Amino acid sequence: MGLLTYHGDGKSLFKIYIVNVLLSVITLGVYYPWAKAKLLAYHYSETELENSRFAFLGTGKEIFKGFVKALLIFAVWYGGLFYFTLQLQTGEDVAFFYYNDISLGVTDFVNISLSNCRKFEVSTVSYNMEGNSYEIYRECTIHV
Repeated sequence: MGLLTYHGDGKSLFKIYIVNVLLSVITLGVYYPWAKAKLLAYHYSETELENSRFAFLGTGKEIFKGFVKALLIFAVWYGGLFYFTLQLQTGEDVAFFYYNDISLGVTDFVNISLSNCRKFEVSTVSYNMEGNSYEIYRECTIHV
């Protein structure tokens, strides 16, 4: 495999950061998914492997949809925790078991969310490998 090089410069990256921060502040954070998509697109387009650059194909809309889904699920779980906390204060013994289950569920949710974020990012990156399929297979497999 060849050398991995990065061609980005601080001036261009700084411009992207400034625009992203300003738009995120003006929109009260709603612009964040589009800012993240723009930043990922810049980093991937400036990264090169064997004279071929990567490309980020994801959009801010896709990231925003995932964020809204995660927010809704988290709100339901948080609401459940709040409800069962109130039940514990009133002396309901059964609520204790539900409270622990929901607490563990939040931990699982965070792990699944992080895994899905990484899976999304990997699935939206493309790389153009030159050569026929046999050469690509031979380069990408471990030689024993």
